[in-house]
Amino acid sequence: MADDRRGNEGAQTWQKRSRRRDRAIGAAASVGAFLTFGMAPLAAAPAAQADDFGLDAFWDFFGLGASSTTSNFDLFDATAWGIPGAADGGLFDADFAQMWQDSFYLPLHGLLQDWINSDFGSSVNGVINQMFAPFTDGFCGMICNGADGTAESVDGQAGGLWFGDGGNGWSSNLDEVAGGNGGHAGGIGNGGDGGAGGLGADGGNGGHGGEMWGNGGDGGAGGNGTATLAAGDGGTGGSSGQAQDFFGMGAWGNGGNGGAGGAGWTGTNGSTGSDGNGTNGIAGGVAGNGGAGGAGSSFVGIGGNGGAGGVGGSGGHGGNGATGDAGTFDNNGSGNGAVGGNGGDGAVGGKGGVGGAAGIGGSANGSVGVDGDGGLGGNGGLGGDGGTGANGLAVNGLGANGANGGDGGQGGNGGAAAAGGAAGGASANAGADGVDGDGGDGGNGGNASAGTHGVDGINGSTAAGGGTINPSVPATSGGNGAVGGNGGAGGNGGGVAGNGGNGGVGGAGSDGGDGGQGSTRIHEDTDSVHGLYNPPGNGGTGGAGGDGGAAGAGAANGSDGQIGDGGNGGNGGKGGNLADPTDNASVEGPDGAGTMGPQGSAGTGGAGGAGGSGATGGAGGNGGDGGSDLRAGGAHGGNGGHGGAGGAGLENTDGSGGVGGDGGAGGNGGEGSNIRWGDPNWATTSGDSSSGPIDNVRGGAGGDGGAGGAGDVTGGNGGNGGNGGDVLTPHLGDDGLNGGAGDTPGTGSTGGTAGTGGAAGTGPNAGSAGDAGTPGTVLP
Repeated sequence: MADDRRGNEGAQTWQKRSRRRDRAIGAAASVGAFLTFGMAPLAAAPAAQADDFGLDAFWDFFGLGASSTTSNFDLFDATAWGIPGAADGGLFDADFAQMWQDSFYLPLHGLLQDWINSDFGSSVNGVINQMFAPFTDGFCGMICNGADGTAESVDGQAGGLWFGDGGNGWSSNLDEVAGGNGGHAGGIGNGGDGGAGGLGADGGNGGHGGEMWGNGGDGGAGGNGTATLAAGDGGTGGSSGQAQDFFGMGAWGNGGNGGAGGAGWTGTNGSTGSDGNGTNGIAGGVAGNGGAGGAGSSFVGIGGNGGAGGVGGSGGHGGNGATGDAGTFDNNGSGNGAVGGNGGDGAVGGKGGVGGAAGIGGSANGSVGVDGDGGLGGNGGLGGDGGTGANGLAVNGLGANGANGGDGGQGGNGGAAAAGGAAGGASANAGADGVDGDGGDGGNGGNASAGTHGVDGINGSTAAGGGTINPSVPATSGGNGAVGGNGGAGGNGGGVAGNGGNGGVGGAGSDGGDGGQGSTRIHEDTDSVHGLYNPPGNGGTGGAGGDGGAAGAGAANGSDGQIGDGGNGGNGGKGGNLADPTDNASVEGPDGAGTMGPQGSAGTGGAGGAGGSGATGGAGGNGGDGGSDLRAGGAHGGNGGHGGAGGAGLENTDGSGGVGGDGGAGGNGGEGSNIRWGDPNWATTSGDSSSGPIDNVRGGAGGDGGAGGAGDVTGGNGGNGGNGGDVLTPHLGDDGLNGGAGDTPGTGSTGGTAGTGGAAGTGPNAGSAGDAGTPGTVLP
C-alpha cells in the first residue's frame, strides 16, 4: 500500500531534482574553490586539508598510495585497483561493500556531519547555500541536512545538493493518517527515515541515499490496528542513489531496511450475558505486513532487510457464566438452586503479518538482504469459568428434606489460534515463519453448592385423657449435595506448530446436609414420654465431582494440551441423633424385659460423592458419620456412610487415579436403658410401672472405604473403612429414670462392625488398598 500511494509523487520529485542538479553541476568547481579558500585556516599544510576530506583514506583504502597516482593509473580499469577478484569480473562483493562502509564512507560521513553542525561550518555553509540558492530549489541548499517533516508538511526535506542527509518523515499521531516519507539525500549523504503511521495507517517510505555516496533511509513502522481499522503496513526502505552516474561508477551505498508491520488489534473479552451464560470473546485483528527493503547500489552496496511482519492480535477471552439464582419456595418454587451459566468461548487470534521482501543486491556477486520474520499468531482466548451453583433452601415449619444444590455450569471451550505470517520474498534468504499461537485453556467447571441441613424435630405435648396440646414435628433428612460442573475443553493449536490448550478443572461436588435430630411427645402431667418417637433424619449424599476438560489438540509440530483434573466428590452428611429423653421418664414399650427401645436406630450417614475423571482423578468424598443415642434411649447406633470412589486418571503425560474417600465412622450405639415402663393407660395421668434391662443393643456399622480410581499410569489408593460404634452401659443410679432397676445392663449387646477398606485403583503402578476400620465394643 505504501509504494502505490507514494510512488508517483516520488518519481515526479526525482525528475525535478535531476533537472535542477544539471544546472548545478557547472557550479561545482566554484564551490570547490570556495571551500578550499574557506577551509584553509583549519590546517597548517595542504596535506592536512586533503586529509580532512578523507581523500588520503579513500586512496589508501583502495591500495593507491603516492606511487600509484601516476599517469599510467587508469581510474576506470577495474584490474588497476588491485582488489582480489577484479580480474574475474566479480569486483565488489558483500564483504567489500561492508568494508567500504566501515573503513571509508561512515568515517567520511561523520566528518561531514561534524562540519555541518560546527559553528564555523554553519557560517561557511550559510554563505554557500545563499550563493547557490537559485540552483537548489527543492533541496535545503548545497551543504546542509534537510528538515524533518511536520504535521503541516509531512515529508522530510531533501538534503544538500553537495552533501547532507535528508530529513526524517513526520510520525503520525492521527488515526488513518500515514507517516511522512523521508527526504532524499543530494550528492553525499543518507536518506531520511520514514515516519511511523498512525493507528490503522502505513509507515512512510525511507528517502534515497546520495547519488554519489550514501545509504537509503529506513521505512517507517506501520500503525497498530484498532477494533475498526486494520493494522498498517511498514514503509519501503529507501534505495541508494542510482540516478546520477558519477564518473561511470554508479551511486555507492546500501538500501534502507523496510519498516515493521503494525500489530493487530487485541480482541475484546466476552462478558456475562443477560441469560446468565458468558458471551464469546471477539477475534483478534490481522497484523500489517513488513515493508520491502531498499535496493543497494548496482556497484558497491547491500540491499536493505525486509521489515518484520506485525504480531497478530490475541483473541478475546470468553465471558464467565453467571452464578445461578438462589432457590426459593415462593410461588410453588422447588427450593432448588438454579444451574450456573456456561462460560463463553475464547475467540480466534489474528493472523501475523507477512515479512517484507529484501532489497535487491545489485550485481551478480552482490548480497541480498534478509527477509523479515513473519508475525506471531495471536493466542486463542481463555474459556470462561462456569458459574457456581446457588444454595438450596430448607422449608421452615413442617419437616421436609433440604433442597438440592444447583449444578455448576460447564466451562467454555478455548479459542483456536491463528497461523503465523509467511516469510518474505523468495529473492533473499528466507525469513523465519511466525510462531503459531497456542489454543486457549478451557474454563473451570463451577463448584456445586452444599445441600442444606435437615430440620431438627420438635417435641409435642399431650394432656390427661390423651388429648393433644401441641403436635410433635418430625425431623428431616439433609439435602443431597450437587454435582460439580465439568471443565471446558482446551482450544486447538494454530498453524503447524501451535500448542493445544489445557482442559479446565472439573468443579467440586458439594457436601450433603446433616440429618435433623429426632423428636417425641411429652405428657404434660407426668412429665414422661408419651407415645412413639419420631426417628431422626439421615445425612444427605455428597455430590459427584465434575470431569476434567478434554485437552486441545496441538498442530502437526505442536504439543497437545493437558487434560484437566477431575473435581473432588462432596462429603456425605452426618446422620441425625436420637431424641434426648434424659429429663423425661421413658416409656420403652408394651412388652416385658428384653424388649428393644422404641427409638429404633439413629440416622444413617450419607455416602460420599464420587470423584470426577481427569488427568488426575478427583478424590471421592468421605461418608458421613452415623447418628448416636446420646442418652439411654435403648436404640441402635446409625450406620456410617460409604466413602465415594476416586475418579479415573486419564492418560496425558502423568495421569493418576484419584484417592478414594475415607468411609465415615459408625455412630456410637445408644446406652442400654435399665428402665422399662409398663403399658400405661394413655387416658390417665399415671399408672403402675415395672423396670428391666434392654437387650441386644448394637453399635452402628462403619462405612466401607471408597475404591481408588483406575489410572493410566498410577492407580489411586482405596479409602479406609469407618470404625464401628461402641455400646455404652448406663449409670443412672438405683432409681433409674423414674424408680427402676438400677445399673443392671442388658444382654446380647454388640459393638458395630468395622467398615472394609476400599479396593486399590488399577494401573501400571497400582494404588494401595484402604485399611479396615476398628470394630466397636461394649463398654462397662
